[in-house]
Amino acid sequence: MSRIRYSDDEIVALLWLFKQSNYTPEVPVEYLLTIKTETGHSLSSLRLYLINIESTFNPPEISTGLRPLSKTGLKLYENYIGKKATGNIDKDGPVAYKNITGEEANFSSPNFASMDLDDFSVWLDEENPSTVFETLFDEHRFTNFLNNVKQQYKTVYDDGRLKTYNSSGKARSVWLKDIWKAAFWLRDNYDTFQNSILNHGEFSGSNHLRYMESPYRKAYDRIFSIKEFDELYSWAVEQTPSFTETMNKVIGFLISRYDCSLKDNLLLTYQNLDLLVKNELLQEEDEELDLENYKQVVLQPCSNKTAQENFNYSIVGQLDINDLKKYLTKNEHKELLEISPYHGFWGIVNVPKKTWEKLEEGALVLFFANKKAFAACTLTKKFINEKLGSYLWEKNNNGKAYKYIYTVDEPISVDLPQSFINLNLGYKENFIVQGFQVVDQYKSSSLINAIKYLSKKTEDPQSSKRGSGWTNCNDCGITVMDTELINGKCPSC
Repeated sequence: MSRIRYSDDEIVALLWLFKQSNYTPEVPVEYLLTIKTETGHSLSSLRLYLINIESTFNPPEISTGLRPLSKTGLKLYENYIGKKATGNIDKDGPVAYKNITGEEANFSSPNFASMDLDDFSVWLDEENPSTVFETLFDEHRFTNFLNNVKQQYKTVYDDGRLKTYNSSGKARSVWLKDIWKAAFWLRDNYDTFQNSILNHGEFSGSNHLRYMESPYRKAYDRIFSIKEFDELYSWAVEQTPSFTETMNKVIGFLISRYDCSLKDNLLLTYQNLDLLVKNELLQEEDEELDLENYKQVVLQPCSNKTAQENFNYSIVGQLDINDLKKYLTKNEHKELLEISPYHGFWGIVNVPKKTWEKLEEGALVLFFANKKAFAACTLTKKFINEKLGSYLWEKNNNGKAYKYIYTVDEPISVDLPQSFINLNLGYKENFIVQGFQVVDQYKSSSLINAIKYLSKKTEDPQSSKRGSGWTNCNDCGITVMDTELINGKCPSC
């Protein structure tokens, strides 16, 4: 199939939306959806065009974006947005938009790029909750989330819809608004949903969150009506496993739970459905790392496939202490429960006695993969427990359990290149974290202060390039120090 070209009107309309949203590709999704409906372009194609424009405001460098602009696109860009623009985008843009969609172009819908906190709060209160869910849902983060989940049925985000393939490769999909609506109906009819499963003749056990196909199909049939739900109803009762796992993955994404398989206890609790319906989790901002109270740094490698799987399972998953009670001593269970009912767990096969004794609760733990620290946690407890280690993780190749265990709070995403760590710890340039390491007090203090300074410069709009002294390789995307780049490429490339 040949690529559909952008018309002059489409380009002018996109340039206008781009300008109206303070030169960001994050134009309100309803405007892009309107253009998408009337043209042959996908939502990702429209956004990609805007990202390409945003990559630089200097016309000669436009072609370095993700997708080169056509000659027409470049000409219209220079005429309306470039430094020597002569066209009136504020006049021509709305006309072009109406020519495409047949609708008057106005910004009665939210412009998040320029909306202040008070206006945003008003919009959240007044807008239909299903629209809020659809608009705030971050498809890029959701796609990254799916890459780390063990899926029995593959789910993808597809232009405002969620699509899932069953075991025979047949796909079913619905709009995000319908996902929100399904969660709303499940929440408001939860007793019926739960009792229908528990009282089904084929259901065994007492936990309605253990998936069985016939009981769940019957429950959906009782909750959803064909008149109200149409395609979602047919998906739920005809391909019940893939529908159930899709709902489970949406909840898992919102509450940062990666145990979304049908083989696990499902996340379709009343409380989780209520959180989804209220859209509260979509409004939370990413947590930033607070470095004020750390005195010690721990370097923890986490680069191979098994380590990454364990990280998602026992760190991101934040395990319930009560589920592990029989593997913990009474004192371990009591002390952990006093801190929180949920913890991340990490285990090591062997640690020198002096190193283990030096490890402090409250330390900053940095997890490393691909030559950078990608996550940071606070160490909450440490203990030696071979029984728990054998239960949580498979033994190593020598048959030894990961018995040296420490617990951590929820991970925070960071992006600290190995070269930055090495520079501030006085390590050799080519050092890579390959084993558990407790950094001494002096070097820990130096590194923490360097990260603080790095964060401060990144927040300062007046700072130099990227405000940090490090950037990404043009080829592989890895984060390295600026001084390491040769023609935009890192030493590995």
